[in-house]
Amino acid sequence: MSVTITTPSQLGIYLVDGPNGANNYADNVQGSTVSGGSNPSWSVKAKNPANCAGPSPSPPPPVPPATPPSWNDVPRVPPGGWMDVTWGGPAGNQLFVAVNWFTIDAQNSHPPVITSPDGITWTPRGTPNKGDWEGIVWNGNLFVAVSSGRLSGSNSVMTSPDGITWTTRQPANGILRGFNDIAWGGAPGQERFVAVGSNRVQTSPDGITWTERTAPAGAWEAIAWGGRPGNGVFVVTEGVGSASDKVMTSPDGVSWTVRQAPRTDIWWDVAWGGPVGGELFVAVGDYGGLMTSPDGTVWTVQQAPVRQAWRAVAWNGQKFIAVGTGPNTIVSADGINWNAGAIPNAAYTAVHWGGLPGSERFVAVSFGNGVAVTHQLPIHDVLDELIRAVHAEQRVVLCAPPGAGKTTVVPLALIAKGGFDGKIIMLEPRRLAARAAAERMAASLSEKVGQTIGYRVRGDAKTSNTTKIEVVTEGILTRMIQSDPEL
Repeated sequence: MSVTITTPSQLGIYLVDGPNGANNYADNVQGSTVSGGSNPSWSVKAKNPANCAGPSPSPPPPVPPATPPSWNDVPRVPPGGWMDVTWGGPAGNQLFVAVNWFTIDAQNSHPPVITSPDGITWTPRGTPNKGDWEGIVWNGNLFVAVSSGRLSGSNSVMTSPDGITWTTRQPANGILRGFNDIAWGGAPGQERFVAVGSNRVQTSPDGITWTERTAPAGAWEAIAWGGRPGNGVFVVTEGVGSASDKVMTSPDGVSWTVRQAPRTDIWWDVAWGGPVGGELFVAVGDYGGLMTSPDGTVWTVQQAPVRQAWRAVAWNGQKFIAVGTGPNTIVSADGINWNAGAIPNAAYTAVHWGGLPGSERFVAVSFGNGVAVTHQLPIHDVLDELIRAVHAEQRVVLCAPPGAGKTTVVPLALIAKGGFDGKIIMLEPRRLAARAAAERMAASLSEKVGQTIGYRVRGDAKTSNTTKIEVVTEGILTRMIQSDPEL
């Protein structure tokens, strides 16, 4: 049932007087506006009375930290300055599609588009125009790519139903020069493509017919559609060529409002995601900036565990991941608490989640250094079950073939998601194996051995007060037990 009260702060479970003197409980009081309306025959008697059927609803449990994935460098990727990547295509024939900024060279040898069914094997594709393509999006029916025109002077947009065959389209006023990104979004029944660039916004319902919109002045760089049900919004970040503290938002891609960012940066990318009920926009910047907003209007600075130039961010339904210029990547389950991991060193410009069911992965493309993909080791499939078993039984036997991820993945998952306060002692049979395991895990956290990950072997040790995983040999473990029988 519902009741109406006049003080919004008085939220909780209420004992109310109903018709015929009946006592009832109302647990969905929402201040002066409630679902189901109000009834003047009801009156509030007490908030959270002692004889209430139950306590006030508990807040949702904290979101477990995200574990950084492992990345593989992809060989034999066609050369190019790959600026954006997306996943889409007709059912059964979906592809990763990446677009190239650097297709205007003396020999025109750099393909404007490459496609891949798995992020690993890539095929060059030809297009009518070899422009400097900056952004690409799939809307469920069509790929649309936009060109910046910075090198080529191209003023074109192109579309494809499958990522393979492309058609040039004419933008509004014949001008689509200087556009940096494109998104698909809008309220149900009013969805449209929105392309943004310096001092410019254009929209299209179909990727073919474009309309110029009045845009606030700004070097607009990246765009995303997001928002909670009924409150969807396009969010655009600024920063091409110089730092900015501006963001702009629009409910429809037509009318725009400039918002204030809490810090100055070159805000290269923005994405929407997060756990149910805690969704938010995440924006990343060239000076290491990281900020979030639940609505695109009010922004909060967040802290990254490592500092480097962040160029792209994506959400896959479970975690955000950000990549940039350097050997680090950061991941977060909620956009607020971030962990660091390692990625093959390159100037990454975009990252996207996709793949056929059961083979999904993050794909990161770079400017001149190829592609990297996340590598999900077999052990990832049982990590959650393993952690539950450890909590329930205390003693667990894990059987898996070599290379499944037992050594380098499980210990990190236990400290990241297991909720354990103590130190993990990990046994390796030989000194070389102990050192190698410690170094690999430390690299996954973008740390040096002796910080979170340490080792102790005969004649050598690297540990500290912050060490949570200590890799030891059998002889060292024997001496540890002898000196502390309760270990």
